[in-house]
Amino acid sequence: MKESLVGLSYNPIPDSELDLYVDEAFKQRNLLDANWALSNQNMPNEASLYAPGANTIKNITCPVLHLWGKQDDVLAPEFMTTDNYNALESVSEIIGYDDCGNMIFFDKTDQSIAYIVVFLNKK
Repeated sequence: MKESLVGLSYNPIPDSELDLYVDEAFKQRNLLDANWALSNQNMPNEASLYAPGANTIKNITCPVLHLWGKQDDVLAPEFMTTDNYNALESVSEIIGYDDCGNMIFFDKTDQSIAYIVVFLNKK
């Protein structure tokens, strides 16, 4: 678990903080079920590795903020983020952070929180 978290962050995670993240992750008893559900939820029209396309992304009408760490090539590489953004372009915004992996709230804590507040206040 520690190696997985280290691989998702661009910046080094202090050991004490890493231990806290691991402890909290193991408290989530349905972690495998949650990961399975996320892998099998396929809202675009195209099939994924796990599921056929449901073509339900077109039903989203609320504002959507896509935060993306440009160094995340494991869980949300650029094409996945831009595909989702493009499918929802009329209702969404995308923010890409340099020097950031999948753990955006760790790598870019202040910047991401500040932009979320701005985004929520616009709507």
